[in-house]
This record gives sequence, structure tokens and C-alpha cells, in this order.
Amino acid sequence: MTLKATLQVLSMIAVIVPIAPTVWHIKCNNWPAVCLLVYLYILNLNTFIGATIWSRNLDQGFQGHIYCDIMVHFLCAASLGVVCPIVAILRNLCAIMSKQGPSSTFEENASGKTVLNKKKLFIDLAISLGFPIYSMSVLYIVQPSRYSLSEINGCIYFVSSSWVSLVLLFIWPPIISLIGTGYAIVIIFRYMQRRRDFKDLLHCSGSGLTTTRFARLVIFSSVVIAIMLPITLSVLILNLSNGLKSFVWDEVHIDSMWSKVQYFARTKVYFDRWIFITIAFLSFIFFGTGSDALSMYYHWLEVLGL
Repeated sequence: MTLKATLQVLSMIAVIVPIAPTVWHIKCNNWPAVCLLVYLYILNLNTFIGATIWSRNLDQGFQGHIYCDIMVHFLCAASLGVVCPIVAILRNLCAIMSKQGPSSTFEENASGKTVLNKKKLFIDLAISLGFPIYSMSVLYIVQPSRYSLSEINGCIYFVSSSWVSLVLLFIWPPIISLIGTGYAIVIIFRYMQRRRDFKDLLHCSGSGLTTTRFARLVIFSSVVIAIMLPITLSVLILNLSNGLKSFVWDEVHIDSMWSKVQYFARTKVYFDRWIFITIAFLSFIFFGTGSDALSMYYHWLEVLGL
């Protein structure tokens, strides 16, 4: 199987496998996880489209107008789109272990009715979406051209090698990954302290989590952080080692360069494509194979009359 075919098959599977975990997390009102899985869906679908449309003769086919204009912003925020929801998940799990604040998106009011916990939902979505949206918003400042096309990879983007790029973009993914690492360490430490009454702690939290669900969330989130932290740190160090130039707006934003699409004929797949595929598969392993997911599959089969 060629590299192109391998990427196409794996990326398409990576688009499909998060569907069941996404449905499960929606039912559990775990919106940070939903944000993560939807982001992975977009990124892996883009990988499939790139390997399918731009596998050869880049200058003769579809030039990616509008599509690539949008997609490079998602690619720019890719690291944050993965680590920010993970940090939100770990923050909620840490709150459960620390008995701090509400742990469920829904809670009972004074009259005993179940109502939406707007504050918690707002915080979850602010963490999960805030920094990725910020990253998309500031990309233009350091973006010398709309986008470029790379063989097999499809839409790609470049930013200026300046201190502004460092401050606006490169520094945040490792910082947020480190915050996630801190939460994971605290959770493990708290668990070691309270493992004897852990089940009672979960029950009293009102989160609806069982021991198995809690463990899966912690392990999955910790694995993703363990993957993303060295990658984001490596990207930061690489950009620092290449040297940082001064930022001059007129030198970065040259009118003649902005609309020019550059073509890069290469057969090497960018490593981040494999990372997003891997995380999508991990999401299925942790959340698409449990008893809750299997019950959901059986229900779907019954609905279909199979």
C-alpha cells in the first residue's frame, strides 16, 4: 500500500471512529470532550481531502480557494484545539478529587429541579474554544500569504520567523500543555490520598461518573498530554533555535505575495497528520469499546431492525 493510500485509509477511519465516543460524551454532557472530538473530526477529514485531491499535479487541479483559507486557521489552532479541551477535562476531574465546585453540567436548584449549570458550561467552553479561536484570530498578523499547497498534505500555512509569532502563537501550546500536566499530577496525587473512599467521593460529586469512566477519562487525557507536551515544546525550541527576527508589518504583508499560492511537491507526510489520527484512534479505544458504548451499539442495531 502506498503512502497516499495508507494516509487516506487511516484518516477516513479516524473520521469515522470518533462518532460513537462523541455521541456518548454528548449524552454525558462532557462538552470539552465533544469539542476535542469534533476538532479531530475536522482535522482528519482535512487530511483525507488533502491526500485525495492534492496527491499530484498541484498547479493543475483545485487550488483550494475558500477551503484552504478556512482550513489553515484550523491547522494553526490544531495543538490548542487538542490540548485545551483536555485541560478542561482534567480541570473538572481535579475539581471532583478536590471537592471544589460543581462537577456536572446540570444541577438541582432549590426546588429540586434539574437545571443547566451555566457557569460550569461557560468555563468548559471558554477553556476548550477560547484559545483556539484566539489563535485563529491572530494568524493573519504573522501570515505572509493566504496559504500554500503541499503534495499529499494539502493546505499548509507559513508564519513570519519573528518574536511576534512566538508571543502570539508558539508559546501558548506548551504552556497550556504544562497546565494540563499539572492537573494530571494533582489528580493522581489526590487519588493516592483518597483511594479508600474514592467511590463515595465520585457518588457525592454529582458528576455521574463511575470509577471506570473516571479512570478512562484520566488515562486518555494523560496520554494525550504526554503526546502533545513534548511535541509543542519541540516546536517552540525549534523556532527559538532558528532565530527570531524583528517584526515589520510591511515586510510580512506584501500585496504581491498574499494571493500567490506556492506549491511544494513532496511525498513526506507532516507528522501532525499522524498525531491527530493516533489521538482519534485512542478516543475510540478508551470511549468506544466500553460497556456503555456497546449498549449504545446494540440500541442502534435494534433501531435499525438488525
